[in-house]
Amino acid sequence: MTYPLGDMNSELFTQITEQMPNETTIVPFFRGESLLHPCFPEFMQKLIRFRRVQLATNGDLLTEPNQTAILNACTFFSVSLHSFLMPWQFKNTQFLRIARGRGIDTQEIGRASC
Repeated sequence: MTYPLGDMNSELFTQITEQMPNETTIVPFFRGESLLHPCFPEFMQKLIRFRRVQLATNGDLLTEPNQTAILNACTFFSVSLHSFLMPWQFKNTQFLRIARGRGIDTQEIGRASC
């Protein structure tokens, strides 16, 4: 990979998303951990208007602000369990239940599902 590394700034993110119709399926982050972006909650707030927002994470940074942003904007949420945890050892199982209860489709990828 030879393209420059770094985070997209808020102005560019806004400019791009404002040009997209509401019916667009948005997968807002490419390569890497979505929740590491310093503007993650702000960016997710700008995506609420879209019909379908899909997000994948390893779950390590599911802080309260990030959880709120996901619950408000996502329609599909995927968590990759990157260690050898049994479902009951995954610290965010309750968040997945809350997301499902809010109508968000979820997917857990790992050795066992929650």
